[in-house]
Amino acid sequence: MGSYTPRVGAAVGVINQSGYYAATDNSVRIPAFTRIDAAVFYDITDRYQLQVNAENLFGAKYYPVANSNNNITPGAPFSLRFTVAARF
Repeated sequence: MGSYTPRVGAAVGVINQSGYYAATDNSVRIPAFTRIDAAVFYDITDRYQLQVNAENLFGAKYYPVANSNNNITPGAPFSLRFTVAARF
């Protein structure tokens, strides 16, 4: 009997970032956040795979990047990404 590989899989990821100051003058503090992502995949054949990724499942409001006190990038809202992949 050959080895068994599941055709369906799932994953959950947690991204946590503590709060930090946006610049060296410590006048603007970026709040901490936790974002939860998930993915599900299905191997159609040995060569083709479908995958769905859900990012920011619970719609956390967050700021992943700050380059100064007034150049602060908000994080993306809830989003889905669908992928069809082929192995060569």
